[in-house]
Amino acid sequence: MIDQEIADQWLASGFYAPAVTVYECLIAENPDQLAWYQNLGLAYLLQGEEVSAQVAWFTPLDFLSDEEAESYQQSLLNRLTDITAHLESQQKDLEAWLVRQYYRQFEPEHLENLIALIQLEIKLNKLTPASLLAWEFMELLELFGATLSPETLEQFLLALFPCYPDQEIITDCLKIGLRFVADVTGLVLKFSQSAYNHTYLPNYEAAIQLTQRCLVFSPKMLPLWRQLSDFYTDIGQFAPGLVAAQNYNDYCQILAEKVFGQRVLLRALMRQGDHGPEVQACFSRQAQLIQELLAEPALNLTRGQARSLIVALFHWPYVQDQPAQYWAWQTPLAALAQQNLLGTETGQNLAPYSYHQQPITPTRKTRHGDCLHIGYLAHTLRQHSVGWLCRWLFRYHDRQKFKIHLYFLAQGVTPFTQAWFLPHADSWWAGNLVTDLVPQIFQDEIDLLIDLDGGTYEDSAEVLVHKPAPIQATWLGWDATGVPAVDYFIGDPHVLPPEAEQYYSEKIWRLPEVYLAVDGFEIGVPTLRRKDLGIPEDAVIYFTAQNGLKQHPQTLKQQYQILAQVPNSYFLIKLRGEKEILRNLFEAIAQAEGVSVSRLRFLDFDDDEPTHRANLQLADIVLDSYPYNGATTTLETLWLEIPLVTQVGQQFAARNSYTFMVNAGITEGLAWSSQEYVDWGITLGLDAQLRQQVKDKLRQAKQTSPLWDTRRFTRHLEQAYQTMWAQLS
Repeated sequence: MIDQEIADQWLASGFYAPAVTVYECLIAENPDQLAWYQNLGLAYLLQGEEVSAQVAWFTPLDFLSDEEAESYQQSLLNRLTDITAHLESQQKDLEAWLVRQYYRQFEPEHLENLIALIQLEIKLNKLTPASLLAWEFMELLELFGATLSPETLEQFLLALFPCYPDQEIITDCLKIGLRFVADVTGLVLKFSQSAYNHTYLPNYEAAIQLTQRCLVFSPKMLPLWRQLSDFYTDIGQFAPGLVAAQNYNDYCQILAEKVFGQRVLLRALMRQGDHGPEVQACFSRQAQLIQELLAEPALNLTRGQARSLIVALFHWPYVQDQPAQYWAWQTPLAALAQQNLLGTETGQNLAPYSYHQQPITPTRKTRHGDCLHIGYLAHTLRQHSVGWLCRWLFRYHDRQKFKIHLYFLAQGVTPFTQAWFLPHADSWWAGNLVTDLVPQIFQDEIDLLIDLDGGTYEDSAEVLVHKPAPIQATWLGWDATGVPAVDYFIGDPHVLPPEAEQYYSEKIWRLPEVYLAVDGFEIGVPTLRRKDLGIPEDAVIYFTAQNGLKQHPQTLKQQYQILAQVPNSYFLIKLRGEKEILRNLFEAIAQAEGVSVSRLRFLDFDDDEPTHRANLQLADIVLDSYPYNGATTTLETLWLEIPLVTQVGQQFAARNSYTFMVNAGITEGLAWSSQEYVDWGITLGLDAQLRQQVKDKLRQAKQTSPLWDTRRFTRHLEQAYQTMWAQLS
């Protein structure tokens, strides 16, 4: 007798043609075995012979009684269900889709099958709005949605959410589905993360449309308005970004929300380049709200409210160089945030993965022998300033003494990431959820967790709050966070002078020379020439390239005072913000300072960084921003051997260019007051010989300066890690 088991194995393994042959022989020998007709039909269907499949399935109906036929049809449906489960477990999505299509023909109102079919269509990029209408899906979901398990429904809605952002039918389906969800707010927040994921592509248009879809479900949810404002602003649509920021503030209820609401509004205003009365009013309002909050600290904040406080003061260093005042507010806000976060349900769930209360036993301290496990936490290890500046470090880590673990939080693994970071790591993790990342870091037995985001991103800050590693430090990012769970802030003697000790809650760890080194920058092919810009060959070109946040009116006045005293000079201005607002600002101040607008040249940002650097070589002198200096721009300028004028301040952000210039052996252009800034700008503009001397120094420094020796810098950083670990008790 022909072996049935062989036929079943062939069917399960995807060898459909031989399975057909065996089942046909089996049926010929014993036509009463109904299961063989079912399997024969499946084998036909899965090799694309749909008519033959129907013939095989319906043949038994010719000799069965009505009662037997009904039982047979039910067993056939059960068989189809079983085979789809098997096919889906094997990730044979197309075959599973075929079977579910036929199941739908037998049972068009079976909601669970229809939901599974739609999910397969989404995976296979087959779903169309017309299909949902044809299947009367909304009507079926409304009738039978309550019968679905919570897990099935949530999984389905998450899959459906990002489909066709501009189609109302998808939104309407989601509306109906949400009626049967217990935690609508939690699910909408997951929807918003799905919308955010589209920025990795980047596809901001879809991200905006999907965020607007979320607002249909929860029109007063603050994170959605913040996200929508950020998305609009990031792609230069500043007017709708400002409207969304204002809506955020309209829906704020408690003090903590209102404090952060001003931050959302400041971002929308300042990104477009606005530093006028409305911005000043926002700062005044936020200061008043902070004082009220700190006078009576709230200890019942939600997770979202608490997280936001850590980054609420983000914009202050862009407009004033007053670290004493900044840290007098930032430190207690961060402490209040940590206190609240640890007390939330999430905080309690993450307590087993925290070193807040777990002693550092001798066993723990020696668990890796002489090898330290270093974790780097960031959402910026991509084509971002942080990514460009720290990429060289990972090539030089001593992999015998240090195991490197990368944690990409809310960022895609881009080609840049794959090229510069993944090959130099022992492990890496990428995801969106703090609740997943904190246990991962703890279970990876990280000894030192290095935060690269500083106070720029609340997800990273929340990870630090839970202290999943025994030592935590901030390096390279925007600044320290003030979070009590962070042990160190890594700098150098220039960027963090002795008086900085009084400001920071973290212990300052100064590297011996410079807090950052790079091996250089790729330079592309220039796309601009002087003649393209109508600038004479013998003219002196000043240059600035900063986003709207850094365009400070007082610094701009100083820059025009320089131009006014240097004949035959021009100002190249690379704008990122609302062009009309920024041009009006630049032209109005130029006229007020007696500089003709004919000497200004406004440039768009280049398509890529190498081209930007190639075009930067047009400049004779780069004029730095203040009170927030350049970092990447400064390093690019020095690498290209271009003189730089910078004003040195008190805060970390006002001393970046200072430490880079000193470590490159340059003092020409270092100003300790606004008048010195103007004087140096004029001196360098009038003295071509001095400019050449600076260029020569910068060229020679490439061979000797610690600024351009990442291998040497890495040894200093590794020694710091080892000493931190040795001092841990």
